Amino acid sequence: MEPNAVSTRKGKANAPLHTGPRHEKSRETPHPKLRIARSRPVPETFLDELTQWLSQPGPVSDDEVRVGLKRWVPEYEPAKH
Repeated sequence: MEPNAVSTRKGKANAPLHTGPRHEKSRETPHPKLRIARSRPVPETFLDELTQWLSQPGPVSDDEVRVGLKRWVPEYEPAKH
């Protein structure tokens, strides 16, 4: 594909880059396809607790990972099968 060419594939390639409520949680950059995310406030203990969770001995089950992801990333939704 040539530089600056527009993809004609269906799907995410042609989806809007920033619309809806998530748009309000980011800000523009000089590049039209890049945005800067705005972080949400977190408790002072967040990083220590996350590091402890990531450092736990493994392996862990898929369900344990999903529960942890939901805890650390409130927007996380497991794929529906």
